[in-house]
Amino acid sequence: MKIRTIEPGGRICCQDTVGKCVYYVITGRYFHYRDSKDGKRNLITLNRGPEWLGMDRALDMENANITEDLVMEECIVIDINVEYFKKCVREGGELALYIIKNLLGKMSSTSRRGDYMLFSDARMQTLFWLNKYWNYRGIQTGECVVNIKNEYIADAIGISARTLYRVLNGLKDEELISTRKGNIVISDSQIHKIRDSLMKEKDSLGGYEDE
Repeated sequence: MKIRTIEPGGRICCQDTVGKCVYYVITGRYFHYRDSKDGKRNLITLNRGPEWLGMDRALDMENANITEDLVMEECIVIDINVEYFKKCVREGGELALYIIKNLLGKMSSTSRRGDYMLFSDARMQTLFWLNKYWNYRGIQTGECVVNIKNEYIADAIGISARTLYRVLNGLKDEELISTRKGNIVISDSQIHKIRDSLMKEKDSLGGYEDE
């Protein structure tokens, strides 16, 4: 095992260890993305430690969901040799249960995102993403500055950049967000209003949970 500190802009999964190691992100924030053949970058998910990474490549490379990662906030990561990882899972029931819980959390998050994409309009999809980003940043009070390019946000939501710009202008008119130097800014009072809107939408869609 090896412990690494990865600065913003760095990568967690190293080319020389992919498939040979499982990574445990202790602290820090990063996102998964995938580049298309035409050079377009698609933001998939925002993540923060504690989190497991690379299990699919290490255990089933043929069917692994290949994505890249990019660190947004300093991450402390443990590289775990895949054979040692398998041994620990076989022998340690508590570890296996912890990993199952982690994977179920990812599946639930994907399901919730799918519900919003299927049953909500672009405005509600954007509000859902903004609330998720606030939670992801771990902010308790104050304001949240979304320092991610709008085209990445549009890709993550599943709408076009043009639609996102239209939605953001509408949210500014509703005073649910503001902007500063091209970045979306959300205040304490605004996030409460956003969550009220999401609660109403959740009730209309049968009461599934948001994040």
